[in-house]
Amino acid sequence: QEHGHRDLAYVSGDPHDEGDSRVRLEAFHGVAGELGLDHGPRRVEPGFHSVPGGYAAMKRLLERRSRLTAVLASNDNSALGAMRALAESGRQVPDDVAVVGFDDQPWAAGYIPPLTTVHYPLAEAGRRAVELLLARIDGATSEPDVLRVSTRLVGRRSCGCLPCEASGAIRTAVELEGGEAPGGAAASPPGTV
Repeated sequence: QEHGHRDLAYVSGDPHDEGDSRVRLEAFHGVAGELGLDHGPRRVEPGFHSVPGGYAAMKRLLERRSRLTAVLASNDNSALGAMRALAESGRQVPDDVAVVGFDDQPWAAGYIPPLTTVHYPLAEAGRRAVELLLARIDGATSEPDVLRVSTRLVGRRSCGCLPCEASGAIRTAVELEGGEAPGGAAASPPGTV
């Protein structure tokens, strides 16, 4: 929304998956609805959480939505496939179409352009799942219906965020807390990178 996009699409996961794919698709519909954005079925194509799937989904979306300005993908692999289809069609990321993934795979920061993505704390999710399993083994009978872990947006170039914008956000947070920048360096003065 901060970048002014109104014409967006979503590369979903597996339409038959009642787990992550369904939850992420519902989140897309919910947030798009809250923002007053069109999120009808013509704006969604399954990418099956794979590079080839994301590529095929983006090709289908481009056939229908020539004015598309932003694409959200249910994972980083689908986002990568979507970016390849966009490049093949002559559209540049982020100048013509912004792209955002999900998971924050290790390669996401090194891709050209670096992929904006939602960081999913896989290690934390695994730790909490093991805790639930151990509790069950110890005889616990009640388990939560839903186990939530915190996520965060990692802004990079693929959505139009410039590196200096990202460093400014880090600098501002550090200054507000009166601490040091990551890595022990002092916070940079405003206007520097």
